[in-house]
Amino acid sequence: MTTLKMLRSLLSLLFIILLSPALSYAEIHKIDSDFDGKIDQWLYLSPEPENKKLKVEFDKDADGIIDQRDIYNGNENAVEVQFDQNKDGTMDRFQFYSELGKLEKVTKDTKFDGNIDLFEYFNEQEKVIRIESDANGDSKVDNAQFFDENEKLVRIESDTDFNGTPDSWEFYNPDQTLKSAAFDTDKDGKPDQWQFFKTGNQLEKVSYDSNADGKEDRWEIYDTPDRISRMVRDRDFDGKEDYWELFGPEGTVSEASFDRNKDGKPDIWQHYDSAGNMTKVESDLNKDGKPDQWQYYDASGKLTRLDIDSNHDGKVDRSIDK
Repeated sequence: MTTLKMLRSLLSLLFIILLSPALSYAEIHKIDSDFDGKIDQWLYLSPEPENKKLKVEFDKDADGIIDQRDIYNGNENAVEVQFDQNKDGTMDRFQFYSELGKLEKVTKDTKFDGNIDLFEYFNEQEKVIRIESDANGDSKVDNAQFFDENEKLVRIESDTDFNGTPDSWEFYNPDQTLKSAAFDTDKDGKPDQWQFFKTGNQLEKVSYDSNADGKEDRWEIYDTPDRISRMVRDRDFDGKEDYWELFGPEGTVSEASFDRNKDGKPDIWQHYDSAGNMTKVESDLNKDGKPDQWQYYDASGKLTRLDIDSNHDGKVDRSIDK
């Protein structure tokens, strides 16, 4: 008896579920809008006395498949419009509107796989302010583009490893050229590499946070996008520059200088030839900012001569051949 009662209850519930969609609309008007003998519009109205428009469906290409659906909440303006863009019988574009009929959001299934992967957001002037996308289909946003009031691109945030956290940021000039970019290479949620660009998207400088303390400690300056001209480092992470490198036309180091006494000025200069061999080392022994000792090396790295300015007048007064 108990089993029979349960079965009857389930059947009653199923009957209500199946019947409820039909009862939600008091009237359905079928319309042949182009008078070709085929129904191409279905107008759904609420019960009397309101008889308000709740939904309109369209078969715009007369193939027997609904390809547009307008949803209303009792007002004249649709609050949602759905489209089947690839004619497979499944809606894949959804437009959402305010009570005043202004476009607020558009979502799309661009791959037609049943998953929404593109989201567009609009301001009160119906201009796009943000576009988000899901490239790998995990239902998480992995790319977001931000626009100003004139619909010009301002910033792009990307999650390149799809872990749910942005790790790449791009910033744009008003002329839509790339201004700068930042990257989180160690995946701790904070940028640790920054790139800066000249007009025309030409790389000008790259800076790094090598020890993840949130502060830049290495800077690379570029003449052209593929040729570095200078590098500066803060090797002990105390906030002061203490190492400098200059690069020759071949891209190899031509000079390296060091600050050993932490006064912010170099006191050792190492010079290299185009093959990367050290040819000369200059030292500032009395810390006056000028070299007073010179060491010369041959191609094998052997010291060949030592020059010394013992009275620090800027002139060599002692020379030793090795």
